[in-house]
Amino acid sequence: MYNPNNKQFVFKDSEGKLWNFYYDTNQGICYSIFSKRFAWSEPRVVQSEAYEQFYVEIDEKDCFHIIYQDKKGNIIYCFMQQNETVKALPVLTSKSHSVFNKHLSLIVANSSVHIFFIIEHNGIYMLSYQTITAGVPVAPKKVDNITLLPNPYTVVYDLNDDIYVFYHISDGKNNQIGYKKYSMVNKIWSEYSQITMFSSNSQNPRVVVDRNGIFHICYVRKQDKQFQLVYQQKIPDRNMWTSESILAGSGTPISNFSILSVKSSLVIYYLKDDALYSFISNDFGASFTKSSKSTSLSRQHICVRYKSNSPYEHVQADEIPASFVNGFKLMFTHDSMDLESGLNTDEMRAIITTELKILKRQVADLKEAQNIIFNNIKSLESNQQNMELSLMKEISKILIGIKPVKSDVEPIHANRSTYPEAPQNNLKHTTNPYTQSFSNLPKSREELKRLFADRVKKKVRLLKNFKGVWKLQRKKNK
Repeated sequence: MYNPNNKQFVFKDSEGKLWNFYYDTNQGICYSIFSKRFAWSEPRVVQSEAYEQFYVEIDEKDCFHIIYQDKKGNIIYCFMQQNETVKALPVLTSKSHSVFNKHLSLIVANSSVHIFFIIEHNGIYMLSYQTITAGVPVAPKKVDNITLLPNPYTVVYDLNDDIYVFYHISDGKNNQIGYKKYSMVNKIWSEYSQITMFSSNSQNPRVVVDRNGIFHICYVRKQDKQFQLVYQQKIPDRNMWTSESILAGSGTPISNFSILSVKSSLVIYYLKDDALYSFISNDFGASFTKSSKSTSLSRQHICVRYKSNSPYEHVQADEIPASFVNGFKLMFTHDSMDLESGLNTDEMRAIITTELKILKRQVADLKEAQNIIFNNIKSLESNQQNMELSLMKEISKILIGIKPVKSDVEPIHANRSTYPEAPQNNLKHTTNPYTQSFSNLPKSREELKRLFADRVKKKVRLLKNFKGVWKLQRKKNK
């Protein structure tokens, strides 16, 4: 049954494999994988001691990032690579051990994990955030005080990886919607920028950023006893919002609604009495076409957050109705699940822009890895030089302790008329000083032993050559 409070998370990785993360009352946070046989695998438990509200994100490397709170109110972050064990990291300890919906969320941007949550202190609710870089969390910081509503805030990031958090605060009389921007370059939050300025409550913002960097927001406001579904958009790189467009009105509160981007289309829908009403724009939000009739949701439809790492599939949906009957089906995206064909120029440009962005990040990762390898090589070269110097010192010590081999051959003098007979044995091998020297070396220096053995052989050859010259000289003088 469609229930945003029991949202499931479905991701398609870069190889086309589907992953489904959900909460089971008996097993905790679990996940299943859609197999090639068009069936979901048996559930695998991620965390059994988790509270029911949690959040999952997939990064560009197909790694999963999970944030949840345990049954004591502590916030835990998990990192999960495919086919590897889950690594858990506590990021915030609850002093009061209070468990309530902290509206957890996270974004992976610029090689860091940015966690968002709401905490309560003396009756004041604060939107807070915490970053984790290279597995190391920093202390949490406050973004702003916030009005706690069913959907108190939403977080997105633009094409530059700058983070935007949209939320509502009171102007003293009514709730108004605005946002703050976190700059990845300067590592600071901007001042609060207010979007709505109505003389009535505006609440529950839902935001999506399309492939062209356009911000699309929808929210609900109350005007003259009527609840209105309102849409606006923000132009990229400019703090300017278009005037509001009222898509629907109702005498009863509009609670279940969302906005999603599918290819080059924009879809906004809301639910009322199990009936779904949708509005579709094919011109980037300039105009909307209302569906001719409502769609009835069955008990098989559930609320899903969907994201795909496929470069040819462009679906951004924080909430969307989906069915797991006979596989997996998303509403509004029947064509988007297949490879895109017949793309126009704008769509091709958007795909290329996305691919270049991914390539830029991969190049940055390669440069970082190259620097690490270069530093490791320099360290190895330095260690090698130190080892060579140490070895040369050892060789010098050994050479100093070796006595030269004594020969029985007397030197030849040019002014002598006669020469003594050649000795019978030029070398005495009974006690070899080289062998004695090597016997003192440890066995681990076998290479050093071979080095000095070669030197002994070379000296023997020299002595033999000397003997041959001596015989020839003797023959000549006879």
